[in-house]
Amino acid sequence: MVSQVLYRKWRPKKLTEVMGQEPITQTLLTALEQDRVAHAYLFTGPRGTGKTSTARILAKAINCLGTDGRGEPDNSCAVCEEIDQGSFLDLVEIDGASNRGIDDIKGLREKAGFAPAQARRKTYIIDEVHQLTKPAFNALLKTLEEPPGNVVFILATTEPQDIPLTIMSRCQRFDFRRINLEAMTKQLTQIGDAEGFQLSAETLHVVARAASGSLRDAENLLEQLVLAVGSSATVQETQEFFGLAGSGRGQTVIQGLLHNDMVAAIQSLNQLDQEGVDLGQLQKEIVEELRICLLIKAGVPQVVDLQEHEIAQRNEMLVGTDIASLRILLEKFASLSVPSGSPPLPLEMAIVAACLERQKVEVVSTVADAVSVPSKRQENPTPKGFPNVSAAEDMAEKPSISKPVKGENDLASDNERPVEQRDVAPADEPVAATPARQSSDASEDTDVSDVDTAPINPGDIEELRARWNEVINSLKGFGSNKNLDAILRSSSMPMEIKGDALVIGFYYKYHKEKVEDPKYRYLVERRITEFMGTHYTVECVLVDKPSSSGHAVRAAVERGARVEQAPDNAIVENGEPNDE
Repeated sequence: MVSQVLYRKWRPKKLTEVMGQEPITQTLLTALEQDRVAHAYLFTGPRGTGKTSTARILAKAINCLGTDGRGEPDNSCAVCEEIDQGSFLDLVEIDGASNRGIDDIKGLREKAGFAPAQARRKTYIIDEVHQLTKPAFNALLKTLEEPPGNVVFILATTEPQDIPLTIMSRCQRFDFRRINLEAMTKQLTQIGDAEGFQLSAETLHVVARAASGSLRDAENLLEQLVLAVGSSATVQETQEFFGLAGSGRGQTVIQGLLHNDMVAAIQSLNQLDQEGVDLGQLQKEIVEELRICLLIKAGVPQVVDLQEHEIAQRNEMLVGTDIASLRILLEKFASLSVPSGSPPLPLEMAIVAACLERQKVEVVSTVADAVSVPSKRQENPTPKGFPNVSAAEDMAEKPSISKPVKGENDLASDNERPVEQRDVAPADEPVAATPARQSSDASEDTDVSDVDTAPINPGDIEELRARWNEVINSLKGFGSNKNLDAILRSSSMPMEIKGDALVIGFYYKYHKEKVEDPKYRYLVERRITEFMGTHYTVECVLVDKPSSSGHAVRAAVERGARVEQAPDNAIVENGEPNDE
């Protein structure tokens, strides 16, 4: 006798034997017992979940001579045996991929009109029905609208979105779901015991996980494993045979990602590539592992198919990794398309991109901590694989081009020294740059991370104006071109506080639109909130550029200072006007 492959040998013969689809099989059993079988069914779902097997069992149950079409088939009468052997005349199986034209469906309509030769009701099973052409669907629609009383149509598809609504509305639809790991492992264990395989539960669990919810795939993989490795294959041998990254192999890549260790992750990836691991399968396993870690970190470990000791292992791996980092990793790897046989470049780029983005998030957090509590600022270690740049160097201030505005006594003596401050003008407006002065009591030109930054009284617009340069300096190095501080310094000034909104005036439309960009607005709002101690939203408006430039001059004028305009022919030398 010719041997059968496992998936055909262990194909279910009763509805109760269909694995993992209990709601569907129970509904069909109730319909059979009450003799309320519909004229058309639509079975949808992933491959290998039991759609075609359920259709054949339903055809047997409808025409079973032993039960008179009520309930489960007995699998012993002549009709059941002929259907199992594939020789029953009144069961017609059609492949929608190769019989997809209108002529094929017209032939089906003509044959459906004839009475059954042996059975109570003739059954047509159309597999992959979504492959039919639009004219073929239109031809089938007429038959479904006015079906013969002795015919049952069972349509099966993996792509229900391609089925016309007119067809779908005339069928009873059942959605088959992927089979969970527990049910699949139980079925593989039953098959292994009956076939004499000496495989551990962990090995069968690896096989079930590799099948991705398809029982037929799991049975095929089990047979391949036994033929290639043997009936007593170990977990490690199973992982190597399927090209999976198992414990101690793919986990090294994931651990490198979780600890933001770019060097270790890339080295592990290339080592797996040299060992012949399927990188497409590796990418799927990385995504699945990151998903599991995300769910565990989110506090819902019960939704993953893992045992308690496996969840405990993940918790140990996740020490020091926050949920925001897991979101970044998942975004980078879930969007990849890595076909089998691909080079490691797409995965390498995803590793680098994820580590860079996480480093940027850590730098933002470090700067925020330095601004809010500078006296207790902690060093943030640079992720492995990146240049070791200190936070102080990263936030060092460029030389200021504005003259510091001092206290009220200094403003009163402006007859002896005029107040002079220059804005950074657009490229088409030539200006004479004034070198920066050093001041012992002004904090404008001091790195904000190195001074004791006291909070600004909420609602005190005057104090905010006086310390506006501190806010600007704390934003140095941010923005797509690392120039957010320059944008604010060149043409911005706090105007007023309206409720929980801070109105910032801009001299140039380009700078206003830049700061209105959500990613820039967020940084500015966050920094202002840290300085003020209260959350403020930012409202950007255009204002006229004053004749005497700079918000410091405006503040000085409001406090009683007098501004003297330099002559048109004045030449700036060494920071002082020359009236020659």
